[in-house]
Amino acid sequence: MAVMIILHRTVEREFHRGQSVPVLHLINILVTLLVYGTWIIALYGVLAGFAREAGWFQVFLLATLKPLPFVLFVYWFFNRWLRRYMCPYIVEPDSNVIYLKERIYREAIKHNPVQ
Repeated sequence: MAVMIILHRTVEREFHRGQSVPVLHLINILVTLLVYGTWIIALYGVLAGFAREAGWFQVFLLATLKPLPFVLFVYWFFNRWLRRYMCPYIVEPDSNVIYLKERIYREAIKHNPVQ
């Protein structure tokens, strides 16, 4: 999920000049549910024989709809956290001043030392 959010931010930055693209959020959530659902169907549905006992509809619910609130919450949390982490600056409230984050500043100094 974190890799997809990083790719999402990169696509926004490179192709849409930093503007948000809400469709990519939907794609990220669907891909996350697809990966999780594949594991659930493979483990519970086929290997454990749960599909034979409860039916494929119950396996479908277990794979897609039941984890949806958890996936949405975790996606929301990681998206906010990575958005803050990947932003290279900090905006000073009530001012026009922005500060580079220390890790970005250290990287810039390391690659371009002042003589």
